[in-house]
Amino acid sequence: MRNCKSARKWFVQNELLNHPHRFSQYLLQCTSSDVRTAFAKLLVFLAHFTITDGPIHLPTEGSPEQNPPKMMSDLILQRVFNLLKKDVSEHGRHLPQYFSVFAMYLNLGVVNRKQLLQLQVPHYFILTALDDGPGPPIKYQYAELNKLYQVVSLLVRCCDVSQHCTSSKPGQAALPNPYGDRSITHPIIPLQSNVVDLLMTNKSYVKKIIEDGSNTDETLKLLKFLCWENPQMSRVVLSELLWQIAYSYTYELRPHLDLLLQMLMLEDSWQHQRIINTLKGIPDDRDGLFTTIQRSKAHYAKRAYQCIKCMTTLFSNCPVAYQLLFNNGELKRRWSMSVEWLGDELDRRSYGTGNTGGQYNYNNWSPPAPSNESANGYFLEHSQSAKHTLAKASELCPVEEPEDIEVSEEQESDNPPISDPTVVTQYAPEIDQQSNKTSENKLDET
Repeated sequence: MRNCKSARKWFVQNELLNHPHRFSQYLLQCTSSDVRTAFAKLLVFLAHFTITDGPIHLPTEGSPEQNPPKMMSDLILQRVFNLLKKDVSEHGRHLPQYFSVFAMYLNLGVVNRKQLLQLQVPHYFILTALDDGPGPPIKYQYAELNKLYQVVSLLVRCCDVSQHCTSSKPGQAALPNPYGDRSITHPIIPLQSNVVDLLMTNKSYVKKIIEDGSNTDETLKLLKFLCWENPQMSRVVLSELLWQIAYSYTYELRPHLDLLLQMLMLEDSWQHQRIINTLKGIPDDRDGLFTTIQRSKAHYAKRAYQCIKCMTTLFSNCPVAYQLLFNNGELKRRWSMSVEWLGDELDRRSYGTGNTGGQYNYNNWSPPAPSNESANGYFLEHSQSAKHTLAKASELCPVEEPEDIEVSEEQESDNPPISDPTVVTQYAPEIDQQSNKTSENKLDET
C-alpha cells in the first residue's frame, strides 16, 4: 500500500470508512495492547500516505452536492477524532493508544501538524482533559493523559504567540521566543483564539498539567513557551506552582520545585520580576517561598528544607537571583534566618542516639537517613544531602553564630593585647607605683 494509490484507496474505503465501528473496536475496545498499538500505527501510515491521493466521496454521505468529496487523510483523522464524542469516555483504560495516533502523526512533518491544527485538535483535547467536551467526561478514574498533553504542547508550540508578548522595558520589542518547535523555521499559524482563552484566560488547564504532568518534558516546554515575555501567563503559572509548594504533600514537592526553578531561569526581560514574586509572594494572591519556609518550620520541616534547597540551587546558578539577594537587605536577612534555622535543625540530636556504653551498642551503626524529598513525615531527616545543602547555602550567605561573637568579644576585653599602646599607657603607671610602695616599705622596716 505504500507504493500503490489504488490499493490504499480500496483498503481505506472498503475496510475502514465503510465500517466506522472498526475504529473503536480495534483502537479502544480490544483487550490486547499489541493489537491496539498495531492498529494505531496502521491508521497513522494510511493517513500520512493518503495526503496527496486526492479526494473521494462516500456513498453513505449522500449526494456530492450535499457533501462534497474530501481527502482520504482528512476522513481517517476525522473518524478517529469523532471517537471523542462517546467511545473515549467509555473506554478510558486504553487512551494511550488513542492519543498516540495523533502524537505519531504530527511528528511526520509540518503538513501533518497543519492538518491537525485545522481540525482544532488542541482546542478539543484541552476540553477533553478538563471534562468539558466534546463528549461525556472520561469515566475511568486513572486515565492516562500524558500523550494528550504531549500533542497539545507540540501543536501549540507550532503557533505564533508574539501578539501576546511584551517587554518589561518600555519602548523595546519583546525578545524572540526560543522555546517554539525547533523542527519548523516559522510558526504555522497564529495561536487560535479559543485555545488562547483556554490557556491564558482560564487557569484550569494550566492547573491540570501542573498537577498531573509537572514531571514531563512537554509540560515544561509548553509553560516556557507561554511564559516567555508574557507577564500575565507568568503570574498564572507562578501562582499555581506556589500554591502546590505550600499545600501539597512533602513527598510530592520535587516535581513542582523543579518546574518552578526552570521558570525562574527563563532569561527574558521579566526574569527579575518573576524571581521577586517567587521569593516575596504575589500581591493579593500567593505567599512567597520565604513565607512558606517560615510557616513550615514548626511542623513541616521537610517542606521548609526543600524550599531552601530549591533557592540554594537558584542562587548558585542564576546571576540575576544572586545579585538580587545581596542587593536587597530584607531578602538577605530572611535568607540568613532560613539558613540558620536549617543549621539548628541538623545540629539537633536524633531520637534514640544517646550513648549507653558498650562495644556493640546499636548506636555505633545506623542505616542511612531517608531522603527528605521522598520520605513521609513532618520532621527533617539528617541526610547527607541536607548537610550538603546547608554547606552550600552557608557559602552563599555565611551566617555567624551570635554566641561565638559574644565570646570572642569577652575574650578580647578580658585579655587585651600587650602590643596595644593604649593598654600599655593605662597599666604601666600602676605597676610603677606598686613597685615604689613596696621598696619604701622595705626601707622603713630596716
